[in-house]
Amino acid sequence: AQFSGIGLTLMLITGFALVFMKYDGFTGLPAMFWVKMLFVTTLTFASLCRKHGLETVDLVVIDTEGHDWEILRHIDLESFRPRLVIYEHFHLSPGDSADCKAHLQRHGYEVMEEGFDTWCLSTRSGGGLLAVWDELEPVDPPFSADRNPA
Repeated sequence: AQFSGIGLTLMLITGFALVFMKYDGFTGLPAMFWVKMLFVTTLTFASLCRKHGLETVDLVVIDTEGHDWEILRHIDLESFRPRLVIYEHFHLSPGDSADCKAHLQRHGYEVMEEGFDTWCLSTRSGGGLLAVWDELEPVDPPFSADRNPA
């Protein structure tokens, strides 16, 4: 039997990572054998952008299994002003989900929930993109861990 499918989820703000390993050949292993907590050096969004010389960001995608609001609240949306922000609302509490949406709307984003994700377009994005956005409708209703479908 071998370990395979190793994935790594980094939490930029909180300073830890979880490594999930799938064990081929035996599915009955207790969680302590397939989840390992590691302490890692973390970066803020701003320091990550500085490190790579980014002055503008067009797209931010966050999918951190329930920690999306914690990361999004620390991004300076006025300085970086991503055109599109996509985050997974599925694992957020109803309160965090509402706070996240309100935060983006306060910063001038149109918000649309679809399936597990929330799509947010900056109203400063310009004519053509906003015109297309206005024509969009979600294909799937929003889902969340607390309320399926939302």
